[in-house]
Amino acid sequence: MISSDNQILEYYSNEEVRIEIADFCRKRWVALFGKGVVRYNEKGVPLKIEKPSQVTKLLEHFSSIKPRSFYATSAQYLNLSRREDIEDEGNLISYTPYWDIDNDPKKWRATVEIVREILDHLEREGISDSVYVMWTGRGMHVNLNHRSISPEIVRKFGALDAAWAIVEYIRGKITGKLHDIRKRYEAFELRVDNEIKPKNLFSVPLSLHRRVNSVIICLRPEDIDYFNPSWSDPNSFKHSKDWRKFSVGEANSLVRKAIQIYGGYPYPRRTVYRRKEPSVEDMIRRWLREK
Repeated sequence: MISSDNQILEYYSNEEVRIEIADFCRKRWVALFGKGVVRYNEKGVPLKIEKPSQVTKLLEHFSSIKPRSFYATSAQYLNLSRREDIEDEGNLISYTPYWDIDNDPKKWRATVEIVREILDHLEREGISDSVYVMWTGRGMHVNLNHRSISPEIVRKFGALDAAWAIVEYIRGKITGKLHDIRKRYEAFELRVDNEIKPKNLFSVPLSLHRRVNSVIICLRPEDIDYFNPSWSDPNSFKHSKDWRKFSVGEANSLVRKAIQIYGGYPYPRRTVYRRKEPSVEDMIRRWLREK
């Protein structure tokens, strides 16, 4: 069990771990979890990670909370230099759509089966190149690379609305199968949630889990049938770096369909102010620079 401060620092000193965390967290608002949660520095600036060395620097700087795990927003931002940036809808680049599957870890085979259903439905909608799966320690996420939704679509429908709708659409398609799988495996804690909302946090690849002796790992969809929770052992993890893969605009058609059926994010959202949104050309240039 990785538990002591030294063991945690030693784990995060692994260069592969630091590169994966930094690459995934870039342009996202980061949170550090330990015996407390930190999302801002002492000056009130949102935490961010732009390069691998910042991973260990954050752990050392906030050692008072005995940090263990990294989380990040599903949203990506143009700027994260002041607190107001996270309240500004015009500062959003995109949201990463993801299906949050939670379950009793002992019933992980039921988790894998509902993940298969989600992947199958996405493939029927023409989405395969931009999908990856994460084992989170207790359940799984099915994530879409945010670049599978083109800047023009983000501009037309809004980053939050597009991501929320696409997740809700697939959730609606798998409701019947979800009930069948729960019954067949007696996995009554199994659920698939739509957690797309402003400022929400989700798991970061190769972060240690907050509570269990496990690492957050990514899997290719084609590897899901061979998965075993032992792959997430912190001392010998098996992790795919293919979460970076995407096909430009692959999810555009599904966003249009999902928005038509479900509309956008249905809950009130608070914004301090809304500055003028960037032009499509500016969004595309920034989007391409991420690549």
